[in-house]
Amino acid sequence: MRATLIKIGDVRLLVPESDYILPGGFETHADEIVSAHQAYLDFLSEPLESQMQDGGLELSDELKSLKQEAGVIGVPFDLRGVDQYIAANDVKIAASLSIDSPLPMPSASDVRAFLESHGLTGANAAKAMYLSGARQVRKYTGGAEPRQMDLARWFTLHAKVMLPSETIAEIEAAMRGSAR
Repeated sequence: MRATLIKIGDVRLLVPESDYILPGGFETHADEIVSAHQAYLDFLSEPLESQMQDGGLELSDELKSLKQEAGVIGVPFDLRGVDQYIAANDVKIAASLSIDSPLPMPSASDVRAFLESHGLTGANAAKAMYLSGARQVRKYTGGAEPRQMDLARWFTLHAKVMLPSETIAEIEAAMRGSAR
């Protein structure tokens, strides 16, 4: 089998050769793909604290459609590891495509500096990012190998700190209304 290897930050995906035109939805939904990948990694490290649905990957309709159209292999689209799949199935990489996010991914020191400069504790930051507690925040700020914070969480943290509380309340109200 021949396939294209797609890289979005640390996410590696495989798209078998087909009529699907690249980069297509991969570029459009890059941030969502990275966020879903991060949610899966969070689930693996803290399954009881994770917000995943029934222990599985809950993809948006757009990502489900992308999976169906492109036949994509790899987390978050399925549970197959790309490197293992390539080795086990004698996949030939016909092309490699790197999709870079328009914003830089924050390092652990970036996250720590932001928290310190705004006087936020781990518990405050967790609440701002809708996480279950300070342990979730420490994954991004410390340890021997801190986890990469995705741009959706990084943006949410900035928005909660920088936007007026009335604006945040309006957004949350709209989110509650659209979830029905």
